[in-house]
Amino acid sequence: MKWHIEMWRITIWRIALGALFTVTLWNQAALAVDPRYPDWPCAQAKVPEISVAAVWAGPPLDDAESKWKDDPKVSALVAKLWRAVSRSMRRRRRSPVSCRLRR
Repeated sequence: MKWHIEMWRITIWRIALGALFTVTLWNQAALAVDPRYPDWPCAQAKVPEISVAAVWAGPPLDDAESKWKDDPKVSALVAKLWRAVSRSMRRRRRSPVSCRLRR
């Protein structure tokens, strides 16, 4: 009968250590990757500004970065879209680029 009690104690210790290990790992995963951005939930490093060259592999854009501002239709469209996006982000209280997992 005594060996049953001993096996029960070993099982309890295994469960306790497993729970402690799980909580420790879970807590580590919740920490921010970069201490400069504690609210950034992603494993990827946050890049505050992305250059055109980082996302465009086509022909050179030269003055295209600023030329759109001269076209009144495009300029008005950009302003309208920016207002809509910023309003939406304020309602959601998160950044425009978010990789939070929905639960």
